[in-house]
Parts: sequence; structure tokens; C-alpha cells
Amino acid sequence: VELEKSYAKKEFKTSLVRTMSHEMRTPVFAVKSITEQLLSSSNLDEKELESLSVANVSAKLLECFINNFLDYNHIELDNLELNLSIFDLKELLQETLKLVELQASRKAIRVFLRVDPMLPQVCLSDYKRLQQILTTLLCNALKHTCRGYIEVTATFTATQKLKICVKDTGI
Repeated sequence: VELEKSYAKKEFKTSLVRTMSHEMRTPVFAVKSITEQLLSSSNLDEKELESLSVANVSAKLLECFINNFLDYNHIELDNLELNLSIFDLKELLQETLKLVELQASRKAIRVFLRVDPMLPQVCLSDYKRLQQILTTLLCNALKHTCRGYIEVTATFTATQKLKICVKDTGI
């Protein structure tokens, strides 16, 4: 009986998380799509462009939060899957830093990227998960830094492993 209750509780939680994520993703996707479409328009003044950029970045960060929530659930259920692909690592790092640069500049925080010249240009990993982890670390650094800088360094260890560090001047 206890085992059945535990299983039913787990199933309910899984179903609830799936439903919530779908319900949250739909409007976030709409906001991202609309802001990206408007950002590609050439009829925007500087203030409109900045406002749309903030909305777009906010939607991307909200999407990251939703993905973190879902991943936590997958980890609890022991069924987190990786989607390996080959991609340009420096491009991923630069793209991810762009997500926080606007908010950082509003707080007068400088954002630096330092890439080891020995780092291979391409990487075999889960692009979305790596970006998700880095975004979470950058958002945390941004949240706890009032002034100063955030520095991201990417290096290759002696054992041929990627090492990404996020350093900030926050508390």
C-alpha cells in the first residue's frame, strides 16, 4: 500500500511538472518569437530596441529557469538525457554572455570572456545543457554583484577536460 502511494505521488508530481512546464513554455516561446521578429525590424528607435532586447533576454532567462526546474525533476527521476552534438565552443560562450551583458551594463558591471588559445574550437557536448549551466552561473553572479566585473574563463585541463570558471566581485 505504501509503495503504491509512493508511486502514485511520484506519477502525480511528474505529470504536474510536465503540465506546468508546457503551460509556462508556450507564453515564453511566444514572447521570444515576437521580440526576435521585432528586433530584426529596421524601423525601431534606440529606446524601442533596448526595451525589446530586455524583453527578449528576460524571456530567454525565464526559459532557462523553466529548463532548470525540469532538469531537477528529471534528475530526481534518474532519467536526465544528454543530447550530444559538435559545436563552436567560443560561439556558445559569447552567445551566453550576451544574455547577461545588457543587465550587467545597467548595473555598471563589466563582463569579460577569456578563452585559452589552446582550447579546441569545436566541442562535443550537450549545447543546451552547457549553455543552461553557464547562464545559471552568470545570472547568479549578476544577482550578487553590485559593481565591478564578472569574468568567464575557459581552459583545457592537463587531462584534456574543459574547465569553465565564472568569477565575480559580488558577495
